[in-house]
Amino acid sequence: MNIPDRRMSLAESLRVLRESRREDEVIITSMGTAREWMALGEGAAKHSLDFILVPSSMGQATSFGLGIALARPDLRVVVCSGDGSLLMNLGSLVTITAEAPANLVVIVFDNGVYEVTGSQPTPASGAARAGGEGVDFLALARACGFRAVNRFADTPVWRSEARQVLDATGPGFVLLDVMPVAGGPAPHAPREGTAGERGRRFMEALAAVAPRALFSVRRAVPSDAADIEMLVGKYVASGSLLPRTESFIAENATDFVVAVEGDRIVGTGHLDHYAPSLAELRSLAVHPDRQGVGIGRAIAAAIEELARRRQYKTLFAVSNDEAFFLRQGFESRDVPELDKERSAVSKFKGVYAKRLD
Repeated sequence: MNIPDRRMSLAESLRVLRESRREDEVIITSMGTAREWMALGEGAAKHSLDFILVPSSMGQATSFGLGIALARPDLRVVVCSGDGSLLMNLGSLVTITAEAPANLVVIVFDNGVYEVTGSQPTPASGAARAGGEGVDFLALARACGFRAVNRFADTPVWRSEARQVLDATGPGFVLLDVMPVAGGPAPHAPREGTAGERGRRFMEALAAVAPRALFSVRRAVPSDAADIEMLVGKYVASGSLLPRTESFIAENATDFVVAVEGDRIVGTGHLDHYAPSLAELRSLAVHPDRQGVGIGRAIAAAIEELARRRQYKTLFAVSNDEAFFLRQGFESRDVPELDKERSAVSKFKGVYAKRLD
């Protein structure tokens, strides 16, 4: 991994995370990230779901994060680790991907040095290795099995992508190229009580967050038709989706999948036969108050699996949401069978296709 041409300010990169954070997300910081995270919160009410791991916490954040993510799969857990800290517990990455918590994101703030002990180069940095070629943390994360891997060195880009990256189905790995903090003081523990007292307060705050319903995905049945019609209808007026009648849905229920929370349908999608080897993903809809928790991704994956079982060679979708379909492995490209009959509604939308063979 080459030394990046530019790096972000550590404080600014954390500020982006603070701005992007949802109220029910757990943020774990340690060492240098903890010092800067606490500084950003000075003068403001401390967030009850902040878990500050200092002092003597190098390498522990990823393991703590995994435990919390497994205990509360309904909450997103974000771990902030320095590159030096990560090197002290690389094995935790393999354990994380073996458990595969969809709600865990590991953010590594790479400044190339052990900042707290005197800014000595880490053994992963190019400065400490023959030829100046540093360890490729992204390749390492992929080899360990992380599903979503991203890297940012520019604050505006990180700000524009942060929420999308945090929402991706995990476990996720994010590498942020940041500058060392020259003369930065050693991190200290929060002043509010002993470590045991702070731990108890955190666990009480975690327990106080009402469990969010976890959804499941299944094939639709005819009795789902009215709820599916209503859900799709929420996106018809904007032109995002075409209407589907209750009778059509009931007659073609075996081609629909639904996401369900309790007895409530919160997402749906339709696999539509287009040609002998070509199918379309249509009517992909997620209830407006359940956006951002992975329902759309799960529906798309279920439709893709259904298309594979039916031995289609290509699955395509017509949509304005390019970013979503690119994240699911689709590519922007023409579908000749579609081009000759695109409707006035769909001709201004993008076409995204995925080979299934």
